[in-house]
Amino acid sequence: MHGYQHYVNRPFKSDKELVKFARAFFRNHVESFSKDLAICMTRDARGHHAYFAALITCIAFADLMSGLHAGTLRHQGLKELKRYAGKFMKAEYTSDPRRLDILYEFLRHKIAHLAHPYTVFDTVTKQRTFRGQKPMTREGTAL
Repeated sequence: MHGYQHYVNRPFKSDKELVKFARAFFRNHVESFSKDLAICMTRDARGHHAYFAALITCIAFADLMSGLHAGTLRHQGLKELKRYAGKFMKAEYTSDPRRLDILYEFLRHKIAHLAHPYTVFDTVTKQRTFRGQKPMTREGTAL
C-alpha cells in the first residue's frame, strides 16, 4: 500500500479524501490569516494599528506551516521553523540566523503561549472538554 493507506487508525477513507481536507484546511487558514492581518493593519478610531498582534499572527502562522511541512504538530519547534523558512521564505528572513531565534524564542515562545489561542486541537486522543479559568471576585480570589 502507498500514501495514506498504510495508517491503521486513519480518519480519512482515501488519499483523495485526505487531500480534499488538506486543501480546505489550508485555504481556510490562509483566508483567516489574511483577514486577521488586514484587521491588524487597519487604523482604529485613534489612528493606531495592531502591529504587535500582526507580528504574533505571522509567527503563529509560520509555526503552523512549519509543523505541517514537518509532518507533525507535536514536538516541533525552532529547528523545524528554520528548515521551513530556509525552503520557503526569502533570504531577508533567513540570512541572519538570529532573526528567527529572536522571533521564535522571544516573541513566539514567550508570548504566544500566554496570549494567542491554539487554532488546531487534537480531539481524537485528547479530552474534548474545555476547562476555563475559575470565575474571580473583584478582589482576585476564585469563587
